[in-house]
Amino acid sequence: MKRIDVIKTAYGFSLTKSYWEYVNTFLVNPFFLDTRSGDRSSDLVFDTKQIVKSHIIAKEGGIFLGKLEIEFLLNKSEVELSFSFNFEEGDEFKNGDILIDIVGDIREILRIERSVLNLLMRLCGVASFTQGIASKLDSGVFLAATRKTLWGALDKRAVHIGGGLSHRLNMSDAVIIKDTHLDFLKRDFEKFFAILSKKIAQISGLRFCEIEIENKNEFKFCCNHLVKFLKKYPSEVFILMFDNMTAKNISECLNSIEKSKYNNLLFEASGGIDRENYLSYSQSGVDVLSSSMLTQGVKSLDLSLKIVD
Repeated sequence: MKRIDVIKTAYGFSLTKSYWEYVNTFLVNPFFLDTRSGDRSSDLVFDTKQIVKSHIIAKEGGIFLGKLEIEFLLNKSEVELSFSFNFEEGDEFKNGDILIDIVGDIREILRIERSVLNLLMRLCGVASFTQGIASKLDSGVFLAATRKTLWGALDKRAVHIGGGLSHRLNMSDAVIIKDTHLDFLKRDFEKFFAILSKKIAQISGLRFCEIEIENKNEFKFCCNHLVKFLKKYPSEVFILMFDNMTAKNISECLNSIEKSKYNNLLFEASGGIDRENYLSYSQSGVDVLSSSMLTQGVKSLDLSLKIVD
């Protein structure tokens, strides 16, 4: 398998059953909590069922996302509305575009309005921001989300649609040996690899096994040991994460090896990567940059719902 395919397989996103379970928990359940006791405002104004048409309109340009999640919400909520989507997921739209036409009882439209807008504004915002960053990277270098977000898998999908990678989707689909694990072992990598040798079967079938490192000595030690592991277990994917290291120090590490010999050993930079320095990290020789900037502090896109008749 080519290196780029290894990267996309290890860090990629897919619409699994667990994703829809997350959507149900994060989107559908809050909708019911918000609306289960009724809408006093609409009950005050509207005495009877009134069929109207409404639009969700973009007040700035971006990347469209959220069709599947809205359809899931409509199905679960049993709201009787007709949604017509004017854009497919991943399509670009501009200021003033009508993204969705909605027809139905005005009370039902207003009942679901905030849940739908919150979802669309967030997902479109993350996807649009990710595309803006990813489009500036050289070929062969990828962006990946972190788990530092309350939106969880929804944000991961938005990053994916924007041209980024999802990284680990939950705590069971990959192994990441973090500084907290290693600090408990007093950063004794010899001891860690002895544990890994005994329990290698536990990572079989997982997307990857990642190890955080903090300096050049740890890099050299792990590279030497992982080469032996990959010869014995060629189907496994290992990742070395340069944790809070400078782009210069990462370059020095990677320039000391022939990267092409390590096809199933990927290299990731993480920690302190932001809008000001991500380009310098992308030129350090790593395969992937993982950063919370893709999901933390990202502005939701400005969208609004208007009743037209």
